[in-house]
Amino acid sequence: MSKNQKLGCKAENPIVQILVKHLKVEAEIFEAKNDIYSLNWATLALINVNKEDDEIIKSGIISLENEANKIIYGKEFGLTSELIIKFALGIKILALRREENLQIIESMKILIKQLEEKNWFNSQETVSMLLFLLSDVDNFNSELNKASEWLDNRCKEFIKDRNYQNAIDASFGLSFCKNQIKLPSEEIIKILDAQSIERISKFLIYLHRNQETEYLKDVISLLENKLNDKFEDWVFPNLEMSLFEGINLANSNLPKEDILAIMDNFRKNDVKWAKFIDIGGNGLLLKNIHGITKIPAFNVKEDALSLLAILETERKTIYQLNEEEYESASKAIREHKDGYIGIKRKHINYFFHFSLILMVSLFLFSTYSIGILSNLISELLKTPSIYFLAKSFGFCVIFVVLMVFYYRIGDYLISNGEITKKELILLFPGVGAIYSWIRGEKNED
Repeated sequence: MSKNQKLGCKAENPIVQILVKHLKVEAEIFEAKNDIYSLNWATLALINVNKEDDEIIKSGIISLENEANKIIYGKEFGLTSELIIKFALGIKILALRREENLQIIESMKILIKQLEEKNWFNSQETVSMLLFLLSDVDNFNSELNKASEWLDNRCKEFIKDRNYQNAIDASFGLSFCKNQIKLPSEEIIKILDAQSIERISKFLIYLHRNQETEYLKDVISLLENKLNDKFEDWVFPNLEMSLFEGINLANSNLPKEDILAIMDNFRKNDVKWAKFIDIGGNGLLLKNIHGITKIPAFNVKEDALSLLAILETERKTIYQLNEEEYESASKAIREHKDGYIGIKRKHINYFFHFSLILMVSLFLFSTYSIGILSNLISELLKTPSIYFLAKSFGFCVIFVVLMVFYYRIGDYLISNGEITKKELILLFPGVGAIYSWIRGEKNED
């Protein structure tokens, strides 16, 4: 790779693209249904990628104002977790837009007071969401201090009882407060694959905010893989591709027989988008929509939290590398780890091969100095002693084995930059073969 060549190309994370598209659809549907709780979850996520719709936000805030007035003036209402979080979401959305609504704030204080009187519904999820949404809003400092103290105690109980699911839910909200709690992350990682996307997203945000970087890479990969699986057979990408390719074929001016033959060929080769359309003289006909067996249900809270988790860990933009660029990046990472020094590969090779020559020279010099080499030559000219030959041969074999061992270590370090104790032992001549034989593996050495 040349010195001035750029490494990889910058691209928006495909998972972010899919989530944003999905959340936009959800926002439109929930506005039409006047489901302000769900609408606010979608809006909160979209604001963080600058994809919000001002008219939809305005509609949601007006609905909250109407409810707030009923709460403030003492009209009867049912206190539920959904009602409380709906108002907290509205306040968070306004705060992100640097706006404030005194009626909504006043009603939120009333709701929190009643929630405290009911022992926070004994719900770590409700309190955790309150801390997540309101921790940056100055109007609720005293209320949130009581809530975080209650949740902190609950979280410690969950950890003690090894109830890690509830511990994740509780620690998520606490990670936005000063009294952050320490989860047994190593234990949680073992059960994380069986958890929901929502809970994995919470745990990822917890890890990032608590700077537990050693687990971040694995949890990011797990979350993005689960999201890929969730949207794998989603109707919208298939439908869009069907329309895009179908329109192109319809406008290609090919005879109808040729178009039908092309479509049949696509279907035989299991091209997914071709299953959902027929191309006729008057346009496109959608079909087989019932054949899409896996369509993700609307779970707007899960979608919003997963998008926020990806944004929190700075995965909105990714870099795509080819094989050469990946190798270059891997080498650069190895060379810039703590405890590493950057030495040009060519120069370390010079040093390594020079050390090999030096060792051979020292061996020859030492055997000559102690008389082994000169005695060996004179013995070979006469009738050689078996004992002396065996001794001399053994000395040479030991040196050759050590030289091979030294060469393997040097070659491995130059290629990989580091070596573990296990790898060091396996590099000793013969040890790797014996180890593979014991494990029943085919030895590639």
